[in-house]
Amino acid sequence: MKKIFLFGGIAAMALSVASCSSELDQPGSADGNVHFRVQLPAQMRTRAFADGKTASTLTYAVYESGTKNLVTQGVDAYTFDPETLTADVTLQLVNGKKYDIVFWADAPGQNFYKFEPSTQEVTVSYTSLSGNDETRDAFFKCQTFDVTGPINETVELRRPFAQVNLGTDDLQTDAVKQAYADGLKVALSTTAYSTLNLVNGQVGKPTAVSFAAAPAADCTSQPFPYNPIAGAATPNPYEYIAMDYILVDAAKDVIDLTYTFYNGTAANQQPLTVSNVPVQRNYRTNIYGSVLTSPANLKVEIIPDFAGDDYNTEIAQVTTADQAAAAIQAGGNVSVSAPLELLDLSASTPAKPLVLTLNAPVKQIKLGTAEADPQPTTIYVAKDVAYPQFLFPGSKSQTPHIRNLTIKGDLSSSERCHGFDAQGSASNPGVQTIDGLTFDNVPFTEYGINVAFTANPQTTRNITVTNCDFADLKKSAFSLQTNGYTGDNVGNIVIENNTIQYAADAVSNTNGIYILSTTGGTVTIKNNTVNGAPYHGMMLGNNKADMTVQDNTVTACKQDGIKMDQPYGNIGINGNTIQAAHYGIRIARFVADYNPVLTISGNKIDQSGAAKFYYGIYVGYSSASGSHATLDIFGNIKAGGEPNNWFNLVTVTPDEGSNYATPFAD
Repeated sequence: MKKIFLFGGIAAMALSVASCSSELDQPGSADGNVHFRVQLPAQMRTRAFADGKTASTLTYAVYESGTKNLVTQGVDAYTFDPETLTADVTLQLVNGKKYDIVFWADAPGQNFYKFEPSTQEVTVSYTSLSGNDETRDAFFKCQTFDVTGPINETVELRRPFAQVNLGTDDLQTDAVKQAYADGLKVALSTTAYSTLNLVNGQVGKPTAVSFAAAPAADCTSQPFPYNPIAGAATPNPYEYIAMDYILVDAAKDVIDLTYTFYNGTAANQQPLTVSNVPVQRNYRTNIYGSVLTSPANLKVEIIPDFAGDDYNTEIAQVTTADQAAAAIQAGGNVSVSAPLELLDLSASTPAKPLVLTLNAPVKQIKLGTAEADPQPTTIYVAKDVAYPQFLFPGSKSQTPHIRNLTIKGDLSSSERCHGFDAQGSASNPGVQTIDGLTFDNVPFTEYGINVAFTANPQTTRNITVTNCDFADLKKSAFSLQTNGYTGDNVGNIVIENNTIQYAADAVSNTNGIYILSTTGGTVTIKNNTVNGAPYHGMMLGNNKADMTVQDNTVTACKQDGIKMDQPYGNIGINGNTIQAAHYGIRIARFVADYNPVLTISGNKIDQSGAAKFYYGIYVGYSSASGSHATLDIFGNIKAGGEPNNWFNLVTVTPDEGSNYATPFAD
């Protein structure tokens, strides 16, 4: 593997050790001797695709826990034993310290992957990509530990990929041999991710990728991972014709696959598109049938850990509400293939993770669960299928809970979601608990996601809105409003990579992103575009969570670009592009007895449409005497306009060590 390490944009020479040891600085005799036995999954030792043996070299990087501060590293520093698939890693680290250590294993001498310690990310190269290539196999794991003396731990790595296999039982027929006399080759087009954070496991934006045509003969010597129903004596009739590693998110997903078959260099039949194929990290997805002669009848299964266990889950096709209820209760992959009026998920307890694909419209879906930790549920609305209305069966005596729920869509769909409104009222408390709610690639219109509550206390955490498109909105794209009750647990909110556009007749007091009264965890708002918000581009008030607002574009706001009231925690507002009619960035109503750390840097602020008495950056009045904060305000850019003042600091006392003398670079 060719690895390139970058620090602050400057390339640095990486440490490369060919033997099974690594030279490290010796911190001292009082430090901890840390020993890891790093292993690939034991079931990989049988000969087949994905036996793990091509990923024979191990790279590691050690960080101060929770930071990107690199302590030490080893690039291709260890080699796995080919029989046991293990490598022993010994480090000397400082007693009393907490560390994150990332492990990455791949094939030596390849240039598919680039690891940057500064971002903790691996970037996948799709240049010269072709199928049936075992050398693209890789594994990873992040381990967090406290050094309190000698440590001996075993760490098992896992794949960041789904392995997608295509098998057929007609390869040896005379008709196929004649049709592909010059040699069968198979190409694949699909969607995959190009970056992976090795610490938190998150991926970047999906991108279209194409695996070039590869000879089917390259993989026919491997046994196709056919998993017949338990007890069946039927021999395996299937042969590999394609195997591809696809970088996927940690959660279950569904993707579309298009295979093209070549006789030598000439495409020989219509491309085969398999829609809504379930994929999951470290799982095999097997597609098989008479692919080359009767491609309409295919079976799809997903198998955990690449091991071929008894997890045979074909897609259950349902056409009635009763069929759907039974299939949902069983879990697995369920496809709605005929229109339905109502699906009630609030009464279901799936036996295993559920992927519910709407290939036909469902008018209403009732959400909610009574389970404390239900199986993960993904609702995928296929392209050009109408979105359901989401219902919440709340009442004075019973409020529903949403846990481990993902809603996914297709941004190219002709249909759009008309909003997700879980708002409560005095007579109907709405949703009391949200713990694990994700929206991914959903096209919205009219209004977005409203998770306001009145229940006391409430839990609202682990909400992610990513890669969604909000068009012609009349209300907020994302609104989280709570009453800030004692005992609330509200935090860990991620709003990232979304596009938000408002209609001309949107409600006048509507904020683009509105988050009020978080109590813990973190809030991350990153890489979003907000255009034409009728009120503030972002309104963030009374939040006790640490907040990161980074690399967003906020334009044509009728009032402030980014407004923040009552900042309690550590705040970073960095790298944003802002154009607003009032303040560019306004931070106000500081609260006594709190010392927020406020960093505002690298923002490009255009005040050309603002009235004279507004400010580019305003750090303003407090709601109580004695308010103070640590300020680090520097390197911002004046993009245009002549406001009354580019920077103003009013009635807030900067703490010692503050830096705000030159808030703008120019």
